[in-house]
Amino acid sequence: MSKIKLRTAFFGTPLLAKKSLEALIEHFNVVLAVTKPDKRRGRGKKLLPTEVKEFAVHAGIPVVTPHQLDDSFVETLKEYNVQLIVLVAYGKILPESIIKFPEYGSVNLHPSLLPELRGASPIQSAILFGLKKTGITLQKMVYEMDAGDIISQVEIKIDKDWSAEDLYYKVLEIAPGFLVSNLKLYIEGKITPVPQDNSKVTYCYPLKKSDAPVNWSEDAGRISRKIMAFNLWPVCYSYLGTKVLRFFRAYVYNGDTSAFASCKTGEVVDIVKNAGIVVKCGDGFVALTELQLQGKRRMNYMDFINGYRNLKGKVLQASPE
Repeated sequence: MSKIKLRTAFFGTPLLAKKSLEALIEHFNVVLAVTKPDKRRGRGKKLLPTEVKEFAVHAGIPVVTPHQLDDSFVETLKEYNVQLIVLVAYGKILPESIIKFPEYGSVNLHPSLLPELRGASPIQSAILFGLKKTGITLQKMVYEMDAGDIISQVEIKIDKDWSAEDLYYKVLEIAPGFLVSNLKLYIEGKITPVPQDNSKVTYCYPLKKSDAPVNWSEDAGRISRKIMAFNLWPVCYSYLGTKVLRFFRAYVYNGDTSAFASCKTGEVVDIVKNAGIVVKCGDGFVALTELQLQGKRRMNYMDFINGYRNLKGKVLQASPE
């Protein structure tokens, strides 16, 4: 199958972008990859490239890593004779001059059913808001956040037990093929983009590290949704004594809790086989099923309590003791 010859610049940073770029280069002439600068990560704080840069270098695609994008970057696009821009999870807003530069325009892959969940955290927000479905949108880019005409969409049903991690891997499974097939149809003039319905616009906010601490005085539904929504990042946590205890999976516990009415908010009131570590909230109870104590690996609750047998009665707190 012959490639589409348009000279294409790809903008992206994390795994979703890498997987999309892998698929894109099989069908499009990608002449430039634009990604974020190398960042210090891990225990050793080594300076490491983004996943897009690592793949692009291996694939022989020229890579640039600007610290900021302004109108001057148009000169780089001119240097590479860029005719089309494809953006997937780049993590920075493009200036209007860059968006408008390519002859065939700029397109963006966004993991929601636009106009729902415009913004920086659509996967986490779909779980946080308790949505029953979301999806992926390929859209034309304009200089307004996720407001461009829709080229194509695919719907994803959200299982009631899914976390953001589960949804993310479903998006990873679908997005690369969806991007390539629909982008080809669009470039070939076989898809006519349609404007978004502005009466149905919703937004999601950028996540911050300060969103991660659990406030156990909140209701159980809110807490469990936050834990499930933030288990990719920033990952909810409390302190168990002096150590950080991170939570990756949880649900509202509806078992018999009549004996725990006088327990403290944030207290581990019970450990129930085939249910989880039960914690009292401001309204109701949450069962923790996957967690990680500082310095230890992530594990299910049964493995956790085997190594921490005196957990019952402990109070999870906002700061170290």
